Amino acid sequence: MTTTGAALVLHFDIPRMAAAEQALGMTIGAIVAEAQASDGVSLRVLRTLIAVGAALNQTERMLSRFMVFHLDDLKLTHADAAIKKHGVSACASAVGNALGVFLASITKEPA
Repeated sequence: MTTTGAALVLHFDIPRMAAAEQALGMTIGAIVAEAQASDGVSLRVLRTLIAVGAALNQTERMLSRFMVFHLDDLKLTHADAAIKKHGVSACASAVGNALGVFLASITKEPA
C-alpha cells in the first residue's frame, strides 16, 4: 500500500516491515506502539521507517517481488534528506498514514 504526506511517498509491505524489524531489533507491534506514542516517534525509528518505506523506482519495484528488501546506507541517507526537507512532523504523519494503510491491508477478520 502506498500513501503520500507532504509530497513524501511511503509504501510498506511485509518485506519492508521485516527489514525494519530486523534493523531496529523491534517487533512490528513495538514499532507501531512507538509511532503512536504521545511523546512522538524517535528519530531512529522514523529514519528507518522512511528508509524502508521510500518509493521505489520501476526497476526496484519489479525486483522487490523476487528479492528480499535490503536496508542500506544509501536508503538511510535518503531518509535523512527527507527528514531535513519535510520536517519531523510531516515525516511522522506520512509514516503514520502509511503504517495505517499497511496494517489495514494485513488485518483480516476471523472467519
